[in-house]
Amino acid sequence: MTRDLVDTAGYYQLSHSNGRLADGCRLRFDRGTLLLEGMNRLPPGLEEDFRHDPRVDAYRAPAYRYPRLIGKLLQAIEEICQ
Repeated sequence: MTRDLVDTAGYYQLSHSNGRLADGCRLRFDRGTLLLEGMNRLPPGLEEDFRHDPRVDAYRAPAYRYPRLIGKLLQAIEEICQ
C-alpha cells in the first residue's frame, strides 16, 4: 500500500493506494500555514490540528506541524476513498 503526494504547480494533491486522486483535495503552503482545500468536512482525528477558515472556505494548520499531520491526513484520505 503506497500513498503519494503529487506536486503540481505548488499544490500537493492527495492520492491513495489505487493511484486515484482524492477528488479536489489539495494541501498547500500559504503564509506560514498549511491550507487544506476541497473538503466539505474535516476527517476524524484532525480536528485538533486544523481549523476552518471561512475567508477561504478551507482548513488551516500551522505549517510546522506538517511532519505530524501528513501521515494522519493521508490515512484519512485512504479511508474516505475506499
